[in-house]
Amino acid sequence: MPDRGESLATDGLELARAMTCRGDAAGRVVAAAGATGSLLGVRAEALPGHRLVDLVQGSAGRALSEVLAGLDRAGEPAELEIALGANGEAPLTRWRIRREADAGFLAFAADVTSERKRLTAFRRVVDALPVMIAYVDREKRYRFNNGAHCRQFGLSSAELYGRPVREVMGPRAYALIEADIERALNGEPVRHERALSLQDGRHLDTRAEFLPDIASDGSVSGFYLVAQDVTEYRSTLDLMRAAHRVTSRQDVSVDEMIQELLELGALHFNLPIGSVASLAGDSLRLEYVTPADRALPPGRVYALASSCARRVIEGDEVVHFHAGPPDTPCRQPGHGDTPPAAYLGVPLFVRGRLYGVIAYSSDGVRETPFDEIDCELARLLAGAVSGLIARAQYEAQLHAANQRLLIEASTDPLTGLFSRRFIDEILGREVEIANRHHRDLAVAMIDLDHFKAVNDTHGHEAGDRVLQAVSRELTRELRQSDVIARFGGEEFIVMLPETSLAVATHACERLRERVARLTVEVTPDAPVRVTASVGIAAFVNGDDTRTLLRRADRALYEAKSHGRNRVETG
Repeated sequence: MPDRGESLATDGLELARAMTCRGDAAGRVVAAAGATGSLLGVRAEALPGHRLVDLVQGSAGRALSEVLAGLDRAGEPAELEIALGANGEAPLTRWRIRREADAGFLAFAADVTSERKRLTAFRRVVDALPVMIAYVDREKRYRFNNGAHCRQFGLSSAELYGRPVREVMGPRAYALIEADIERALNGEPVRHERALSLQDGRHLDTRAEFLPDIASDGSVSGFYLVAQDVTEYRSTLDLMRAAHRVTSRQDVSVDEMIQELLELGALHFNLPIGSVASLAGDSLRLEYVTPADRALPPGRVYALASSCARRVIEGDEVVHFHAGPPDTPCRQPGHGDTPPAAYLGVPLFVRGRLYGVIAYSSDGVRETPFDEIDCELARLLAGAVSGLIARAQYEAQLHAANQRLLIEASTDPLTGLFSRRFIDEILGREVEIANRHHRDLAVAMIDLDHFKAVNDTHGHEAGDRVLQAVSRELTRELRQSDVIARFGGEEFIVMLPETSLAVATHACERLRERVARLTVEVTPDAPVRVTASVGIAAFVNGDDTRTLLRRADRALYEAKSHGRNRVETG
């Protein structure tokens, strides 16, 4: 029966519409957890034995098969997005798959349908910006145009899509920026301020940036064009680029990225205090605060009812004021009992659920009122923070699921001892250390005598109880540094690091005696007693795992041959 930690990890994956599975070298699932039913149509407990690619149909299955076939044992994990089905309601899933040391694989998949919907919402945000934003491919054709860019040329996004830049702008205007386009397509960021005469006769003063779209291999797919003819453009662009740079970093933690986003917002809005607070019943808990030296430790809890955040949560919208609260005073951490003079708060939603509030505030009055752009940028930052929080939650759930699978793979389910696979790995490392540093190491093979008679006489359930009882007794007798595993059937293996043959022999005599004294009450009137034969081998310079185990096994054979219930060395 799974423990509470395992249940919580599995429940977390179910709630997140995510799954994890481990497979063998043939592509068959060995273990799985999470929302496999909603994603693959098969419950987690029924997945083992199935080939993963057989559960994904059509082109998605072919794409998954190609990724699995191309995995490099020493390479980075592969990622892909596939729709698990052919109809419009099929979930869009993001997969991350890596090759394991045993040539198997570990896969994590999550339903990102809602995330894609958030990207659509992000498009609406970009369309609302007064800056003109476009994407141009290597053929110098438009592939993306936001609302402002479409309005500039009096064309819809569909009408602009695929049209050459020269055709849309006209030959005279295009001639002025052609060199800038070529530089951008060669991977060079370009910035200019120019007066352009469009082919419809209009004159446009622009401040524009051409930002190359450079892939990880250095190739340039196109460039982003961002243009505006107002000074507010610069600040807006800087914030968007900085936010993108922060959220794209791989060398810092999620906490550090959220802290940087808070600092960017505080600087942009000219409000020195930034905070992220999570909702907990009738209270809010500070999760992140800027500046870090402010007397606002994360973890502090404050009442929702009297806070400025209450209006944000109740109204489910951006709340702002620049010259004091418009009606009832409210409190905000960092301002004591005095209401902030300026405040900008945005609700945070993580995986579609209200998480809390991101807010910026100031003791002093803000010179200018907040406008529509400020609100949209605040929402943009809130969306970035929400995505990072969701990412952290996904990573935590994945880590918990991976830990559970690792424990399952390295533990014998009947006895709770380590499995043979685990002892093979750890013994190999200990043999390397002993060879390198000339240290003592001993290995003991333990086999229960006449155990088949226990199963034949009392049944396999009774035999299992005897194995469990013996496992407990052996574990109690061993040192903390010793490692014991079930080697198979009624056979156990004990690894004794930094232990000479004489010390190991003495220790194994104690183990043998402890087993011999053990009585297992399989039924009230049928106590069972067993004995154990032990074979010990001490490490000799030049040994590898195979030779060491072979000598221990020969010693065990000698113990069996000489009457059982004894210890022999080899």
